[in-house]
Amino acid sequence: ILVDGKEIPVTQNLYEAIHSLQKIESRKLQGIWIDAVCIDQRVPEGLVERGKQVAMMDRVYATAEHVLIWLGPASDDDASEIMDGKLEIMDAATYHKLGIPIIPRDVWKRIRGLFERTWFQRMWV
Repeated sequence: ILVDGKEIPVTQNLYEAIHSLQKIESRKLQGIWIDAVCIDQRVPEGLVERGKQVAMMDRVYATAEHVLIWLGPASDDDASEIMDGKLEIMDAATYHKLGIPIIPRDVWKRIRGLFERTWFQRMWV
């Protein structure tokens, strides 16, 4: 990617996240903090800066207008449809009337798949 005219190498995962942000109207994105870009990731050179930046992360997120996370691309077997509001979930009365569990097993499977994504397993320092 290019940052201020300088090429910066990024992971495939970050590239996909940035690419997905291009779909958002540019006037809605006035500034973006991407820790993998804004914090020196080199080892050992960046360790001191990284320690200082991580100590400030609570303030970075607390003062942000919006916080976006990248969970990865949508797949057919996860709950991204639920998050997008595209998967219709019936109300409890309808489930009861039909004699089926309130939340179908396949929906729970999708929800579990969503929370098994790498982002939720990442160790925060």
